[in-house]
Amino acid sequence: MKIKISNISALQYFQIIRYGVLILTGIVFTKSEPSLSKGEIGLYETFILLSGVLCFFWVTGLIQSLLTLYNKNKTYNEDDGKKPEILFNSFVLIILFNLLTIGVFLAFNGVIANIFTEKESIPNFDILIVYIFLINPTFLIEYYYLLNNKPRSILIYGTLSFVVQFFLVAAPVYFSYPVYYSLVGLCIAALFRFGWLLVIIITKSRLKFNLGFIKEHLNVAWPLIVSSLLAGSAQYTDSLLVAGYYSDADFAIFRFGARELPLALLLTNSMSNAFLPIFSDESRFKDSLNSLKNKTRKLAHFLFPLTLILLITSNLFFPVVFNEDFTYSAKIFNIYLLLLISRMFFPQTVLIGMQKTKVILFASFMEILVNIVFSIIFIQYFGLIGVAFATVLAFFTEKVILVVSLYKYGIKLTEYSPLKEIIFYSILTIIIYMLTDYMIFTDI
Repeated sequence: MKIKISNISALQYFQIIRYGVLILTGIVFTKSEPSLSKGEIGLYETFILLSGVLCFFWVTGLIQSLLTLYNKNKTYNEDDGKKPEILFNSFVLIILFNLLTIGVFLAFNGVIANIFTEKESIPNFDILIVYIFLINPTFLIEYYYLLNNKPRSILIYGTLSFVVQFFLVAAPVYFSYPVYYSLVGLCIAALFRFGWLLVIIITKSRLKFNLGFIKEHLNVAWPLIVSSLLAGSAQYTDSLLVAGYYSDADFAIFRFGARELPLALLLTNSMSNAFLPIFSDESRFKDSLNSLKNKTRKLAHFLFPLTLILLITSNLFFPVVFNEDFTYSAKIFNIYLLLLISRMFFPQTVLIGMQKTKVILFASFMEILVNIVFSIIFIQYFGLIGVAFATVLAFFTEKVILVVSLYKYGIKLTEYSPLKEIIFYSILTIIIYMLTDYMIFTDI
């Protein structure tokens, strides 16, 4: 029996297996005999953090720009025969950003080390530079398959690449080698994926540099890059604010609770990215809006019930997963679960697909502004949970701005969102949250 696989489901699977491998790696690190010390695990986590902290925002912006430009751009529209050049030029652009990022690391090694570590220079610096150079271009692979309607290739590549990564990273620890060899394994896995990308570029792309397309790519991408940077900085802003007002113990309680449901984040982001090239096709625009609406409905029927279960049970599993000292973290976690309500609206998907990226930047700026202002206000009245409430308000503000902006282009919310279902689930979620907070967390 043939199983129908869509680009959306394939990309969602890809992100889930990526996250699953991260979780499994962490389990191996803590459960191996003898287990790694906290210091060694900290080295690995610092490596992962540093490999993304100066890269995540421009990689996200460039990928989203590519998704919207692949089927609709001013450079190649008149001659579709030159379309294969797009992949090569996108690769060149990522390499250029990569080299710039590596230059920043080389120039500010000590400064970055002081911010993120307690050392004078970045640990395992040489391996980190190699990893950054290899890994960032490989984000093109799954989206190349997406753009060329090859969902099974996404499944094959995702399964194979992350299985290889898991064994190369976990095996050294399992056989009692230092974590340094896990970092080397991570680089080898990145080299495997980089080689996969080179094969695609050599066999499927035309190796011809086009400055016109590079400029167009950057023109669409820069608002998305800045927007991603602002969005990514929100969690750091919250953490800095809490650290300034509270003790280290309270800060730890906040950090353990201040996290969204990972599955919701993965599934919504994957679906949003998968729709970007679809909305660039003007001939299918109305159908695409309806398709987004239907996919959102199906996702809502899955994610909202899961969120309701977590709202009711978080006070039970937080002390078990961590310890009783982190019971209050569940109260913060429940507030962050409310972010799902905003996540289930996708005006940004339509706007980016239409290449209206500057409004995305404005909305992100307003989000971070609202987050900072109301965090400072709410923390005075509600304590730690005030910062969480401000985050929910900031997310909601961003979505309102985007929905209104899309309405100005003649596109109503009901055209791309199953409004009745989301309103029903949202009201139910808020009621369950309020009852849970009143009945369970009153004495905390």
